[in-house]
Amino acid sequence: MSKLYKINYIKTAVDDLEEIIIYISENDKLCVNNLIDVLDNGISQLTAFPFIGKIYNNAKLSNEYHMIIIEDYLVFYKVNGDIVEIYRIIHCKRNYKRLI
Repeated sequence: MSKLYKINYIKTAVDDLEEIIIYISENDKLCVNNLIDVLDNGISQLTAFPFIGKIYNNAKLSNEYHMIIIEDYLVFYKVNGDIVEIYRIIHCKRNYKRLI
């Protein structure tokens, strides 16, 4: 049996999710649950395959981050031991380079 990694959401990622939910709820309440399921399913894949994300290097970041794309959202994370730490969940149309 292959090793499973634990998912841990850093506060900024939780804040991102809350912001996304509030924004979408204002525009389309029916889409919120679907989007949450899609994001959860995509992020859950990292428990078995934590290195599937593209390596994202930025001059401001001192450590190696990975990025996966789930629908219109970029999920930035780091693998620390057996934990996948989700740092940011940002809509692709936002200036994510400034937000990271």
